[in-house]
Amino acid sequence: MISELCLKNGSITDGTSCIKGDLHINGDKIVAITRSGEIGSEKYIDCDGLSVMPGFVDPHVHFQLDVGNYTSLDDFSSGSEAAISGGVTTFIDFTQPVNRYSDIIKSIKDRKRAAGNSRIDYSLHLTLAGDPDFAPEKLVELAIREGLTSIKVFTAYGDSNRRTDDGYLSRLVELSGKTGVVIMIHAENDEIIKHNMNSARSYLPKELPVIRNAKSEMIDAVKIATMAAESKGQCYMVHVSSGRTVEFLSEHFKETLNKYLFLETCPQYFSLNEESLFGDNGFLYTCCPPLRTETERKMIVKGLMEENIRSIGTDHCPFKVEEKKARKDDIREMPFGIGSIGFTYSLFRTFVSESAMDAAKILSKTPALLMGLYPDKGSLLPGSDADIVIVNPEKEWVVGKPVYGRSEYSPYEHMHLKGKVELTISKGKVVFNENQVTANKGYGRFLSRDRIFWR
Repeated sequence: MISELCLKNGSITDGTSCIKGDLHINGDKIVAITRSGEIGSEKYIDCDGLSVMPGFVDPHVHFQLDVGNYTSLDDFSSGSEAAISGGVTTFIDFTQPVNRYSDIIKSIKDRKRAAGNSRIDYSLHLTLAGDPDFAPEKLVELAIREGLTSIKVFTAYGDSNRRTDDGYLSRLVELSGKTGVVIMIHAENDEIIKHNMNSARSYLPKELPVIRNAKSEMIDAVKIATMAAESKGQCYMVHVSSGRTVEFLSEHFKETLNKYLFLETCPQYFSLNEESLFGDNGFLYTCCPPLRTETERKMIVKGLMEENIRSIGTDHCPFKVEEKKARKDDIREMPFGIGSIGFTYSLFRTFVSESAMDAAKILSKTPALLMGLYPDKGSLLPGSDADIVIVNPEKEWVVGKPVYGRSEYSPYEHMHLKGKVELTISKGKVVFNENQVTANKGYGRFLSRDRIFWR
C-alpha cells in the first residue's frame, strides 16, 4: 500500500497510547499508523520532534450569537478560522433558545443556514428557553430525530425567560440516560444572583464575582449532581468556574462524577483570575460565570489534573470593545463574553500539563465521546476522519493582538506560553500551516449525531 499523505516520524498520541511512527492518510480518512518507513507515501510531512494528535473538539462555542442589543463578533466563517489556528477541527454551537414547539425546527434551520460558512465540521446543541409549551418527552424525541442529541438548559437568567424550572429539568434528566440524549446545564442559582444584584454596592466589573458568586454555582451544581445520581442520567455541566464546586462534587458525589455527571471548564478559568476585573480595562474580562480568585483558579487546575474535570470548551463569545466599554460602569447591560478559541492547547500546556497524552484526552477524545462524535472525531483509529493537529510542545511564544477571527483584543495578550499549534488537517486537507489558514468558507459540514449512551 502507498498512502497519499504520511505524517512522518512524529510522536503520535490519541489520549490512550503514544508511539513514535508514521500516520498515513488516504482521502479524508486515516488508513494506518506504522513504524517509521514501513509504508511508502506520495507525500510526506516531517513531524520529527512534534506531537501528532486527533483534531481538537470544542464542545462549547457561540458564533454569531444574538443576545438582543448585541451580536457576538465572530460569525461561523471567522470563528472557524480562529478555531483552525488553534488546532480545532470540530466545534459544537447552539440553536437560539426556544420555548414554543412550533419554533424549534425554524431555530435549527436558521442556525444551520448561518453555519453554512464554517470552514470546519460542526454540530449543534438544542437550546431550551423558559416556560416551554411542550413536554420533555416531546423535546427529547425531536432532538433525537433531528440529530441534535444534546439539550442545553439554564438554571439562571430567569429575568430573560431562559431559566428551566426544576420540575421540567428533573424530568429531562430522568429521560436522558434512557433515551440517549445529554443534558447540558448552565448551573447558577437565580435567586442568589438576584439577591446579590439588588444589594450590590456598585455595578462595576469588579463586583461581578460577588454578584455571581461561587456559592451560586456550587448550590445548583449539587442540585444537578443529585438529579443525575438519582436518575442515573447523562448530565454535562458547562463552564465550571469555581474550584470549590469541583472539590465538593469530587468529595461528596464520587459515584456520580464521571459516570452520570461530567464537568467542563474553560481556558479563562484555569489561566486567569478575578484580578483582571479590577483594573481600568476590567470590562474586557467580563464573562459569565465570572473569573474567580487565584485560589479557585489553582483548584480548577487541580481538578483537571485529577480528572474530575474531563472536558474543556472555550465558551468563545467576543464582543466589540466599544460595546463593553460603553457599559463599563454598569455590568447589568453589558454583553458578557470573551474570545478564547485558538489558544486552548497552549494555555493547557502552560498552566495544566506538559503531557501530550493529557491534551489529546481532554481536548479531543473525551469531548468527542461525551457528545456522540467518536470515533469519527477525537480518534486516530484507521477509518476515522483525518482530522489531525500537529503541535510543537516546546515552542515558546508571546500572545499578541488577534490574528485570526474578528476579536478586537485577546484576554491573554502579553502572556508567555509554551506549546504551539504548527499544522492543522481537516478531512485529509492541510487547513493551517505556516501561520496561514487555507480552508475555504463552507468546507465544514453539519454532523448529525445519533443517540449517545455513556454506559
